[in-house]
Amino acid sequence: MCGLFGYISADPHLKVNQRGQWLTQMIYLSSLRGVDGTGVAFLSSKEEVPRLVKSVLPGHVFIETPEYQSNLGSLGKYECVIGHTRKSTIGERTYKNAHPFWEEPILLAHNGTLKNYHELEGNFGLTDSQRMTITLAKNQPDYVKVIAGLEGAYAITWYDFNTHKLYATRNDERSLYFIKMKDSLYWASEMWMLRGVLERVGLCEDKTAGFYPAKNNVFSWNINGKNLLEKSVSFIPKPLPIVKPEKLNNEWIESRWLRNARSNFSALVNKPKVQDHSALIKKAEQKIVIPKEINDVVPKIDDFIIYEVNGFLINKGGKSGHLMGTYIHDQIEFEVNDYNLTKKLWDTSKQYSFWKAKISFIKANSEGITLNVTNSIPVNNKELPPLYKGPDGKLVSLNIMMWHIQDGCSKCFQPINIEDLDNITWDKNENPICTNCSRKNRQICTYVV
Repeated sequence: MCGLFGYISADPHLKVNQRGQWLTQMIYLSSLRGVDGTGVAFLSSKEEVPRLVKSVLPGHVFIETPEYQSNLGSLGKYECVIGHTRKSTIGERTYKNAHPFWEEPILLAHNGTLKNYHELEGNFGLTDSQRMTITLAKNQPDYVKVIAGLEGAYAITWYDFNTHKLYATRNDERSLYFIKMKDSLYWASEMWMLRGVLERVGLCEDKTAGFYPAKNNVFSWNINGKNLLEKSVSFIPKPLPIVKPEKLNNEWIESRWLRNARSNFSALVNKPKVQDHSALIKKAEQKIVIPKEINDVVPKIDDFIIYEVNGFLINKGGKSGHLMGTYIHDQIEFEVNDYNLTKKLWDTSKQYSFWKAKISFIKANSEGITLNVTNSIPVNNKELPPLYKGPDGKLVSLNIMMWHIQDGCSKCFQPINIEDLDNITWDKNENPICTNCSRKNRQICTYVV
């Protein structure tokens, strides 16, 4: 469920500030429909190529980038702006797969998923939207034939630099709304977003009419002087294939799902008894050698990393809380804790809302705390377990890193993959920032083709 939005104007120099506000707020709102990529194309009838800015960043982060802000300042040069926020379906979350797509002379943004994209032009590995852009470019200006052959869900807006016309179409499975004024046209995937932001920035009144374009039509708009001309061409969509069951030996062939269901049921009924592996487990346990006894480890509070401070015992009427952490020594990772965190120390430390401040306070006021080792994890005798750069630049174990990233990226709220742990950064509150959202590692594409 991607988000489409944009406008075309016969007089782009009017109300530039209000249009800039509308565009920025539409990007922000349209993030509700997709956070896997954001893109905006700035188009002028006096130029033969688009000014295109796109990234894997979600909309609320994208609008703060200097690449977007610099183009926003020259908005008066462009008659048409096409925007998109992506919810990925076909294709990975990369800036190359972010919309809009440019394939001379076509710039296109698409909401939906095409089932027959393998029938379109383009190499294997491209997204359905990219292949549709290539197909339209190779078949222009016979767009109706291409659109009529699509199968799946779609709402599409595209701009042709040969004719300098804006085109749009949709089918039953995707929405697209328009509000037309005297010299301009605005559109978005949802009417409440479109009308709400237009009214909010003062570009239209409550009585300004909006319309929902008819399905199975290709609409086009072009600028003639100070006027915006509209045209539409209807088409008959490609009929859905009718699959008839075949006969074999006068019996209907079972569908694949039914055959699988029968097979799974049979396997469930005839499930073999669970084998007793206790002997093998016991034999394997005898081979485990812990190179150092737990009782021999006496960590100091400065030698281990705190990852949890909890006052649940105090909250339940007890007199102490506890802290937990990890300690790596002699190629073993130990779990360390203290269940005698005094009430005074807990009451004072809990006012510190940040992890870093809480650790600093506890370490500075740690007199009388006895650290107990409760568990040990033996590792390869030749090398230490992998360590990662955690908050405040400290090296921490995988367990602690997973604890820190359990809520995902603090910017885009997406899960952080284990393979990206070496590349994440931390904000001032010690919250993780994924590779894509990090300004240092961010991939953002800004170009004039």
